[in-house]
Amino acid sequence: MGVILISGAAVTYAGENVLKGIPEDNWVTWISGATAVINNMVRNNWNNDFAGLSDDVKHILTETGGRMVANDAIKHQMGGYTSRFEAETMLDVNRDGITRNISVLRDKKTETFIKKA
Repeated sequence: MGVILISGAAVTYAGENVLKGIPEDNWVTWISGATAVINNMVRNNWNNDFAGLSDDVKHILTETGGRMVANDAIKHQMGGYTSRFEAETMLDVNRDGITRNISVLRDKKTETFIKKA
């Protein structure tokens, strides 16, 4: 499983109407995938560096991965949400957070700050 996030973070970002009882194998696959995407998009293996990072950077990584996995869970079964519109809004909010955080992590000025933090 990914070092930078756990399924609890993803459930939080998926919201209270996410399908209960999603098989653990799905969570493991989604977490591994999100971790790989983050590492590749930012061109850094955060798994190796995670323990030495500041709490602020850990939070950005955990939030980003949590939102990615939450979107997988939402797309897996939208039936638990009060409407398709609610599920799609959750997807949009998570996508916006992912985009913002990846942008922050890729920024060279932030990269310098992270290495000093």
